[in-house]
Amino acid sequence: MQIRCTNCGADIPLERDSEFISCPYCQAALFVDADKSIVNFCMAPTVKREELSPLLNRKLAALEIAPEHELDGATVAYHPFWRFESKGVHPRLIAAAEVEADEMTEIPAVAGAPVAYSETVVGDHRVVEPTLLHDEAVAEFQMSSPQVTVDDLQVTMLYLPVYHVQYNVEGNLYAALIDAVSGAVYADDWPPTAQREKNKVLGMMAIGAVAAFVLESALIPYFWLLVLA
Repeated sequence: MQIRCTNCGADIPLERDSEFISCPYCQAALFVDADKSIVNFCMAPTVKREELSPLLNRKLAALEIAPEHELDGATVAYHPFWRFESKGVHPRLIAAAEVEADEMTEIPAVAGAPVAYSETVVGDHRVVEPTLLHDEAVAEFQMSSPQVTVDDLQVTMLYLPVYHVQYNVEGNLYAALIDAVSGAVYADDWPPTAQREKNKVLGMMAIGAVAAFVLESALIPYFWLLVLA
């Protein structure tokens, strides 16, 4: 069985009915499902490394977290996303592989012009292999957008560059993902906010006050018994 590369037009032999392959002629990455193929796209990073700390600062400040942090490391990896576009619906991305931040599983499509996937753009950065197949992604999209029919959908695969960032706050190490195109910051675990720390202290004070009251209530009757005796 063969399919035609949607990027260069070359015929590519297939060994399985459904798989992700790379064109041996133009290196375009293709998702192949039976007799159809979907060309993969990618985007070059626009966020520079020196912008990571300011982006992280703004996110921490928005969460009312003290922004003082120390960047401990940052690497770029290309993550696969299914890109869904339909008339009347803002384009959305659904992660085609597991991501470390749950809130990045489904995100708005980033602005910019994707180009056909190529090793020239991706370079030597790590590329995450897709695991979510086309039909599974379409079913997931339709669960959140039931008004959109399959025939109206334009579906492509987009490899998005993402910074994997580690940073230190007060001796504790945290991790975050930063979209290398839009600069959006994602994470599942954030440093505690000032309000949360204040609530923790107040909670401990309240527990101490209750414990003191209980202890005092238990000792007072015993004290009067000794006096009256």
